[in-house]
Amino acid sequence: MCPHTKPQQPPTGKPDPTPKEIQTVEAQVEQARGFSFAGPVATQTVTAEQMKSKLLTELGDPAELKYLTAQGQALALMGAIPAGVDLGKAIQDFASAQVAGFYDPETKQLVFLAKETLTPLDRFVLAHELTHALDDQTFDLSRFAALDRRCQDEAGAAARAVAEGSATVYSVKVVTDSFTALDQAALVKQGLTVASNADIPDSVPPFVVQLQEWPYMAGMKFIQYEQSQGGDKAVNAALKHPPVTTEQIIHPAKYPSDVPQPMDIPDLGSALGSGWRDLAVGQVGEEWLSAYMGLRLDASEAQVAAAGWNGGLFRAWTDGKHTSAVLSTAWDTQNDSEQFGDAMKRWLGKGSENAEIVHVGDQVQVVFGSDAQTLEQMLAVS
Repeated sequence: MCPHTKPQQPPTGKPDPTPKEIQTVEAQVEQARGFSFAGPVATQTVTAEQMKSKLLTELGDPAELKYLTAQGQALALMGAIPAGVDLGKAIQDFASAQVAGFYDPETKQLVFLAKETLTPLDRFVLAHELTHALDDQTFDLSRFAALDRRCQDEAGAAARAVAEGSATVYSVKVVTDSFTALDQAALVKQGLTVASNADIPDSVPPFVVQLQEWPYMAGMKFIQYEQSQGGDKAVNAALKHPPVTTEQIIHPAKYPSDVPQPMDIPDLGSALGSGWRDLAVGQVGEEWLSAYMGLRLDASEAQVAAAGWNGGLFRAWTDGKHTSAVLSTAWDTQNDSEQFGDAMKRWLGKGSENAEIVHVGDQVQVVFGSDAQTLEQMLAVS
């Protein structure tokens, strides 16, 4: 069911000359990161409209959008996003509203909004993206994008957190080491202004916002923890061999030894009856569960409920008129299992009618149906 999208290819032809102001930031990133660029970074300056167009192209693979449509139907059934939300469009809308520049490890290209003079905030954003470029030249970050193409959701999210955490930590180091006091003050002021004026489109549900924003702050905390344990050497090791779960990002002491148990949900389509087929499958990690539970419970309660995670998966089916799904989770201890089950009962009680919890040892399954009869069918075959 994975869409098997193809990687983006680097542009052909001679790259544009790197502007001098960007070259200055490159040198600052090298100093902060402790590495030198192996070669020039292909840089393209674009208008705001061109940026939006490039983002739509980056995120607009037809196979990926079809896959996200199916994922969105399953998420809506489980209460993660409102019914009718186009998940692919929501992700595109979020990116278009947030991005002032980006580096793509597959095309090896830095795309940035064209300006006559770079503000301190522009240079900070450039330092972030150029750290990605330097990490890519050193550790090959295109490996991380390959995880997403193989639908290894947890490993992909964890790897993104490491990459974004590194870019955040070292771009901050560029600011502290290379910006003047006046530029640092201007950066803070500009950052606060941008944050206060930032509007997330109504088309982007809170669940999507949480998962899209999570890698930055959580990744920064993970990288800071690794630095405290072994300096830049430990950060480099994490980029070479990144965590495989969001649990390892949230709880760095669990990296690299604490790995989840394998999960499987059999295809129940034929058991449900004629016309039923697979709709979507997705990995469910600690951050996914925390964001999901946080839609109806307090953030602290959601985090406690998701802690102790040891594996997770959902699978959904449809006959074209009805949908059904199973959310299956495994836990470190019986207490963790019961804690999640109790929280899930409260969660379901705040908005999900056709759903039921099933405990199986240290696992908790939640069965969903688009209506009461479909739920009964699911409970009978699952």
